Amino acid sequence: MATILIVDPDRSAGTVLSGLLKAAGYKTHVVRRFESARRLLAPTRPDLLITTVRLGRFNGLHLVIQGRANNPRLEAIALDATRDPVLERDAKHHGVTAYVVKPVRRRELLGLVTEALTGRARARQTGRSPSSSRRAPKLRLVHPPIKTAASQSSVRSRPKRSAIR
Repeated sequence: MATILIVDPDRSAGTVLSGLLKAAGYKTHVVRRFESARRLLAPTRPDLLITTVRLGRFNGLHLVIQGRANNPRLEAIALDATRDPVLERDAKHHGVTAYVVKPVRRRELLGLVTEALTGRARARQTGRSPSSSRRAPKLRLVHPPIKTAASQSSVRSRPKRSAIR
């Protein structure tokens, strides 16, 4: 069973994501702050890090760097509320499997988790770290569908939903 560390300052998003992944058979740890995640990286040695990019003074990509210092086979998925080409480029440079702009569909996220963990398994078989075996173009950029003016007016009247759909 793969272990996944989830870092999201939004408590409800972290809880929803954890529930989704537990139902799919994964073991999860959820934290809301960069410092808490950094402390958990070494003892838990997760197979996958799913982190929000914006975490105060630091960002989720710092966690990827620190996590790989202790665990070179750590895979990562970065979540962000808005598209940021600079952070996308940095995520690609650090071997992140996917840079996902919220909201993301559950099925799509599960597919990305499977893809990331499959890359880890493949690297284990070849004896190479996933980031060293990955070519730069493999970064997946996942963006939500563009909303039309008609769909936005109907969305405003609904209660706020989690970023994981």
